[in-house]
Amino acid sequence: MGNDHQKAKQIFLSVIFSLEFCFMVYSGIYYSDMQILIGMPLFVFAAFILGYVIQWNVEIDDLKRYLIFFLVIPLCFPYVIAGSLVFRKLDHMHWEKKDHSVERQALDKGREYMFAGKKVMVFVPHEDDDVLLMSGVLEQYVQNNSEVYVVFEQTGDSGVSKSSFSIGKELGQVRANEAVKVLTSYGIPEKNIVFLGYGSTVSRYHPHLYNLKNDPDQVIKSVSGFDHTYATEDHPAYRDGEKITRNNLFNDYESIILSYKPDVIFAVDYDDHPGHRAVSLMFESVMGKILKQQESYRPVVFKGFCYSTSMFAADDYSSVNPASTTDPYETDHMQENSTYLWKDRVRFPVSVNTLTHYVRSSGTIKRLALYDSQYGDWNPNVKRIVNSDKVFWERRTDSLLYGAKITASSGQYQFLNDFMLFDCDDVIAGKTDPSSPSGVWIPADEDTGKTATVSLNGSSYIGKIVLYDNPGLDDNVLNARIVFDDGSKIETGKLVPNGSATVIPVNKQNVKSFRVVLTDTAGKRAGLSEIEAYATDERPEMGFVKLMSEQGDFVYDYYLNGRDEARFDLYQYNYDVPLDNGYKIETSNPKVTASVSDNRLVVTCPKGQECTIKIASRDGLVSDTVRVSNKRLSRSFMLGVRLNEDYNSFLIPFCLMDSVLVLIVLISSLFIPDRPVYQKGKEHT
Repeated sequence: MGNDHQKAKQIFLSVIFSLEFCFMVYSGIYYSDMQILIGMPLFVFAAFILGYVIQWNVEIDDLKRYLIFFLVIPLCFPYVIAGSLVFRKLDHMHWEKKDHSVERQALDKGREYMFAGKKVMVFVPHEDDDVLLMSGVLEQYVQNNSEVYVVFEQTGDSGVSKSSFSIGKELGQVRANEAVKVLTSYGIPEKNIVFLGYGSTVSRYHPHLYNLKNDPDQVIKSVSGFDHTYATEDHPAYRDGEKITRNNLFNDYESIILSYKPDVIFAVDYDDHPGHRAVSLMFESVMGKILKQQESYRPVVFKGFCYSTSMFAADDYSSVNPASTTDPYETDHMQENSTYLWKDRVRFPVSVNTLTHYVRSSGTIKRLALYDSQYGDWNPNVKRIVNSDKVFWERRTDSLLYGAKITASSGQYQFLNDFMLFDCDDVIAGKTDPSSPSGVWIPADEDTGKTATVSLNGSSYIGKIVLYDNPGLDDNVLNARIVFDDGSKIETGKLVPNGSATVIPVNKQNVKSFRVVLTDTAGKRAGLSEIEAYATDERPEMGFVKLMSEQGDFVYDYYLNGRDEARFDLYQYNYDVPLDNGYKIETSNPKVTASVSDNRLVVTCPKGQECTIKIASRDGLVSDTVRVSNKRLSRSFMLGVRLNEDYNSFLIPFCLMDSVLVLIVLISSLFIPDRPVYQKGKEHT
């Protein structure tokens, strides 16, 4: 019996140790939750009490030994961290109050020229992509009384809810209700939230809905088994109950754009996700048709990513001076869409409510938490999502060629003015880098002329022509010749090889037509994906300016950390006025000075001082307000910042240390024989 008892004890201890180790490491990685830190050692001790009650014939001295090892020693670590967390929570409450103070909210002022009085529409695939793509920007449109519409293509009925284990249609309706809660929290009216209601069509059994171009009326079922659109009873789909076909989806996009005719459109780009790729390409396909048919409608279009510059961006959240979004690939172009150069991105300032000193107080993170079915209690990527800017790429819609007639000596010339820089024949299997794209004009091998002819509607002044090479890096135009109707010619030289814009200055009056001749190429698929021509660089009446640090980060509530001087550069979108010539500077503290030197704002702030600084253009269109402080940050704040930014780096070592202690105790327990049991009236053996 003694051996059996010892063996049972060993098995029981091994199971308890395994549970302790696995669950604590799991909790450290996924939850960062104080209750779990304290609860796990209590769980271990409770298990030993259970063993004692059930069968172990040990005396109270043995139980005391377990108490010492399994409760006192392991719990000393969580209590230390728990005390730090309580301290952090008190400091958190103080800084959260400061984060939402009236003075700090003033840092969002001065952007009316960009965000006020607009009609804005956002196209995203799923419920939660609205926050990933637009949080920090949506607030500013709402705060400045713009009319905002958000369009979700899919119901998000693929997968399982992390909070309620809902699946299929029930999950899609849960996510739709969550989206309403999130967007109304921004101040967007529920009537401005549009669910197209198409279930996920990412399936191995049939092509994606977007790719059914050869059979656009084919009805397919979503992964949850529905062949029609739906949302919720209280908030039906845009055309509730219509069949899931490509034509219906295309028509829904076209209808909703033309019904509202937004001034500004944001849409997800070619993310590393089939549903996101499909939305990006469908939107561009519809936009191309609209631009050809609606000559007077030219919205401003911005494309952006939910993944590489948001959900899976650099883990660089900073509680003191927030960092801007960094190049995710450290190359000159994006990998998902190689036609986008990093230097060409448009950097939007974000609402100061997203840049709180503690990441859990960020408006972005609080709204993501409302998508409970997606993120449960905690999103491990929160520190990747919040930055001091949001990046997009502008797609101009005012090219003269959308109304032009284009022909070619061979190849599919209809792609040259369709607004799409590339296409994909299989968005499910499509690579993140469209290395072999479709949607490109590729002249036949036997075509010796390789010429595209553009005939304008009447005669026009052309300031510049923009050519887009095949995005495939192995197929390039090494030289093209542009021949105008008056006989003049321009040699382009080598085009940018990744499909980005190659701008050719023209400056010609009364142009009726021109030809683009590919005179030197490399690769079997060399050609052009798009040709654009512009009369002017004048843009719609919108723009903004934003001060940024010497590191290039946008500045809002800036701490000098003991330095007396800081220098700031000026980022400008659609408003090109030198800082040293066209701006007025105001400071709220006479002890702080601000002046311009070498087109930089130089701020001198003595220790212990802080100041609000405003720069405003002399015409009153744009301004920016920042707060500069040289006050000493409290130790409690810095401790809170460290715990906030490196929480898991504290937590996981603790979990491992606690588990090692348990292992030591277990090993010692396995080799300590059971103490003899004494029973009254019997001789001990």
